[in-house]
Amino acid sequence: MNAFPINRDFYFFGSFLIGLYIVANTLQAGVQMWVGYQMFWLPSFGSWLLVTCAIYLLPSLFLLKYYHQNQYRLAFLGTIASSIMVLLQVIVLTAILRARQLQDFYNPVLYLLLFAGLVHAAGLLTSDARKKPLLKTIGLGLGIVNVILLISLTWMLLSGNNSSTGIFVQKLAEWTTIAGGLVWALFIRQFMGERSLLKEEQVSTESRKSIADIYAFFSFMGVFFILLFGFMIVKQGYYNTHATPAARKMANPYEFRSYSSSKGETLQYRFLKPLDYEPGKKFPMVVCLHGGAGWGTDNTRQFDGSLAAQMLSDYTSREKYQAFLFVPQCPPMHSWGGIPAYKSIDSLVFEAMAALEREFAIDEKRRYVMGSSLGGYGTWHFISTRPEMFAAAIPISGEGDPDFAKEIVDVPVWAFHGRTDINVPVSGSQHIIQAVKNAGGSPRYTEYPDRGHDIWKQVRETPDLMDWMFAQAKE
Repeated sequence: MNAFPINRDFYFFGSFLIGLYIVANTLQAGVQMWVGYQMFWLPSFGSWLLVTCAIYLLPSLFLLKYYHQNQYRLAFLGTIASSIMVLLQVIVLTAILRARQLQDFYNPVLYLLLFAGLVHAAGLLTSDARKKPLLKTIGLGLGIVNVILLISLTWMLLSGNNSSTGIFVQKLAEWTTIAGGLVWALFIRQFMGERSLLKEEQVSTESRKSIADIYAFFSFMGVFFILLFGFMIVKQGYYNTHATPAARKMANPYEFRSYSSSKGETLQYRFLKPLDYEPGKKFPMVVCLHGGAGWGTDNTRQFDGSLAAQMLSDYTSREKYQAFLFVPQCPPMHSWGGIPAYKSIDSLVFEAMAALEREFAIDEKRRYVMGSSLGGYGTWHFISTRPEMFAAAIPISGEGDPDFAKEIVDVPVWAFHGRTDINVPVSGSQHIIQAVKNAGGSPRYTEYPDRGHDIWKQVRETPDLMDWMFAQAKE
């Protein structure tokens, strides 16, 4: 550690990197408050995660040197433990996002990270560090922040965050995370105060210029990557919460509707009558389930994530395939079913469908359901729980439960998946398809060997897909 002496350059660049960490922490917390847990699925989040990890570790190295020099042993150990836990958190979160692995390790690692933060705080409150008022204040602040986050995490794990209290606790945790980053600003005051006390002869000499260059290099790279990926994640967050112009244009011909249940729950949806609609004349209905890109409450964004609506909304398709188009919107962090981690709104959708059938002459023998990703899960779930309702289903990049295979042997299915999908592993389709075949069914299945999650273009260009779906009818 003597290769990097505590001098004016040390204090200056240490303060600068701490400032970068505060900016990165505040930006990430702000984006998460803005878009919710959808932040984790933004295309640039993986890169941003690595950047924030590095931005945390760099100032931590300066703190380790500072604590070691001043013999603040407990704070030193707490910072080492926190750094290790941050690395583990990044590894686990990356495995979860890329391969749906290590989910059971995330919360334990988060608990360990918070406990390490408490050790860090205790080190500043119980060692000689407490003799410096700013360090003592930092220890108190970090202690309060970590206690609040521990209580909030435990509450949300035990009680969930769907109730009004749960939502309050979640918001409290989000604001506390921002406050925790701002506490680090006191380190800057402490460092700059100590820097001003250094005598002129302790300023870096020419022999230390290379060390200053190293500090400057990492500082520059930190600024560069925060600006680059920070801009990307904010931009993607915006598009993840606002409908695109294409979606707004596509939604124009549709009726803006909502359904309210007896329990007070509301489903926003769009509804489009057949091009040659005649009251009393029966037409089929297509249930268009969007993926995560359609999550929202604006009753428009679902068109960005609904491949079925995109394929059937243009004039040529409406002329060829005369049908009612039902395009519901799923609220953020909910699902159509089939995903245990998300609250399902399947019953609300079925109730809305029943209400529409009381209002319009919908052919009960020709109800179809099609969805991708989140909607792919929902498509499998719909035909598994209500097989008598649907004449055909097209699940795309989804996952079904093989335990329901016997229930859906008589439902015509054409499923699609990309073999290299890291968002929803291809086994999600393979297992249910094989189970249905073993049960006596004959589902169609198309797998793209060189494609990942985004197979929308390939599905759209599949010959006769819509012809096949509209040819199906229940007996």
